[in-house]
Amino acid sequence: MTVTPMIGGGPYGSPQVDPAREPFDVVGALIVGAGSQVGFSDKSDLQIPDGKAEAYVDPVAWPKIRALKSGDVVRSKDHPTSEFEVERLDRHQVGRLVFRLSVKEICP
Repeated sequence: MTVTPMIGGGPYGSPQVDPAREPFDVVGALIVGAGSQVGFSDKSDLQIPDGKAEAYVDPVAWPKIRALKSGDVVRSKDHPTSEFEVERLDRHQVGRLVFRLSVKEICP
Protein backbone atom coordinates (compact mmCIF):
# COMPACT_ATOMS: atom_id res chain seq x y z
CA MET A 1 0.00 0.00 0.00
CA THR A 2 1.07 3.55 -0.60
CA VAL A 3 0.10 6.19 1.95
CA THR A 4 -0.20 9.80 0.82
CA PRO A 5 -0.32 12.19 3.78
CA MET A 6 -3.02 14.85 3.46
CA ILE A 7 -3.74 18.13 5.23
CA GLY A 8 -6.73 20.41 5.39
CA GLY A 9 -10.17 19.52 4.23
CA GLY A 10 -13.05 19.73 6.60
CA PRO A 11 -16.40 21.24 5.69
CA TYR A 12 -15.01 24.29 3.85
CA GLY A 13 -11.90 23.13 2.07
CA SER A 14 -10.62 20.27 0.04
CA PRO A 15 -7.71 18.25 1.41
CA GLN A 16 -4.32 18.66 -0.18
CA VAL A 17 -1.08 16.69 -0.05
CA ASP A 18 0.79 17.53 3.14
CA PRO A 19 4.18 18.97 2.12
CA ALA A 20 5.62 18.31 5.60
CA ARG A 21 5.15 14.52 5.34
CA GLU A 22 6.49 12.32 2.55
CA PRO A 23 4.37 9.57 0.96
CA PHE A 24 5.50 6.10 1.98
CA ASP A 25 4.92 2.44 1.23
CA VAL A 26 3.89 -0.23 3.73
CA VAL A 27 2.89 -3.87 3.53
CA GLY A 28 -0.15 -5.13 5.38
CA ALA A 29 -3.54 -6.75 5.02
CA LEU A 30 -6.32 -4.75 3.38
CA ILE A 31 -9.83 -6.13 3.74
CA VAL A 32 -12.74 -4.45 1.94
CA GLY A 33 -16.37 -4.76 3.01
CA ALA A 34 -18.57 -7.28 1.24
CA GLY A 35 -20.50 -5.91 -1.70
CA SER A 36 -17.98 -3.17 -2.40
CA GLN A 37 -17.39 -2.35 -6.04
CA VAL A 38 -13.66 -2.09 -5.46
CA GLY A 39 -12.97 -5.61 -6.72
CA PHE A 40 -11.39 -7.15 -3.64
CA SER A 41 -12.29 -10.52 -2.19
CA ASP A 42 -15.08 -10.50 0.38
CA LYS A 43 -14.16 -13.83 1.95
CA SER A 44 -13.35 -12.34 5.34
CA ASP A 45 -15.27 -13.23 8.50
CA LEU A 46 -14.99 -9.61 9.64
CA GLN A 47 -18.12 -7.45 9.66
CA ILE A 48 -17.01 -4.54 7.49
CA PRO A 49 -19.80 -2.47 5.89
CA ASP A 50 -20.06 -1.70 2.18
CA GLY A 51 -17.85 1.19 1.10
CA LYS A 52 -15.50 0.64 4.04
CA ALA A 53 -12.24 -1.25 4.52
CA GLU A 54 -9.79 -2.10 7.26
CA ALA A 55 -6.03 -2.30 6.99
CA TYR A 56 -3.65 -4.05 9.37
CA VAL A 57 0.02 -3.09 9.44
CA ASP A 58 2.82 -4.18 11.78
CA PRO A 59 4.30 -0.92 13.13
CA VAL A 60 7.54 -2.65 14.15
CA ALA A 61 8.20 -3.83 10.59
CA TRP A 62 6.84 -0.59 9.03
CA PRO A 63 7.59 2.23 11.53
CA LYS A 64 6.51 5.00 9.14
CA ILE A 65 2.90 3.85 9.61
CA ARG A 66 2.97 5.47 13.06
CA ALA A 67 2.75 8.86 11.29
CA LEU A 68 -0.60 7.92 9.73
CA LYS A 69 -3.43 10.39 10.42
CA SER A 70 -7.14 10.58 9.73
CA GLY A 71 -7.70 12.03 6.27
CA ASP A 72 -4.59 10.44 4.72
CA VAL A 73 -5.10 8.55 1.47
CA VAL A 74 -4.21 4.87 1.03
CA ARG A 75 -3.88 3.18 -2.34
CA SER A 76 -3.44 -0.56 -2.74
CA LYS A 77 -0.71 -1.64 -5.13
CA ASP A 78 -2.75 -4.75 -5.96
CA HIS A 79 -5.70 -2.58 -7.03
CA PRO A 80 -4.26 0.82 -7.98
CA THR A 81 -7.58 2.11 -9.32
CA SER A 82 -9.03 2.30 -5.79
CA GLU A 83 -8.31 5.00 -3.23
CA PHE A 84 -9.26 4.95 0.43
CA GLU A 85 -9.36 7.69 3.05
CA VAL A 86 -8.30 6.97 6.62
CA GLU A 87 -11.33 7.47 8.88
CA ARG A 88 -10.17 6.08 12.20
CA LEU A 89 -7.04 4.62 13.79
CA ASP A 90 -6.81 1.97 16.50
CA ARG A 91 -3.35 2.20 18.02
CA HIS A 92 -4.23 -0.08 20.96
CA GLN A 93 -3.86 -3.42 19.18
CA VAL A 94 -0.86 -5.50 20.16
CA GLY A 95 1.62 -5.91 17.31
CA ARG A 96 -0.43 -4.11 14.68
CA LEU A 97 -1.96 -0.79 13.77
CA VAL A 98 -5.56 -1.10 12.59
CA PHE A 99 -7.18 1.63 10.57
CA ARG A 100 -10.69 1.95 9.17
CA LEU A 101 -10.92 3.31 5.65
CA SER A 102 -13.70 4.58 3.44
CA VAL A 103 -13.71 4.17 -0.32
CA LYS A 104 -12.70 7.57 -1.59
CA GLU A 105 -12.61 6.99 -5.30
CA ILE A 106 -12.71 4.27 -7.89
CA CYS A 107 -10.66 5.50 -10.81
CA PRO A 108 -11.36 4.17 -14.31
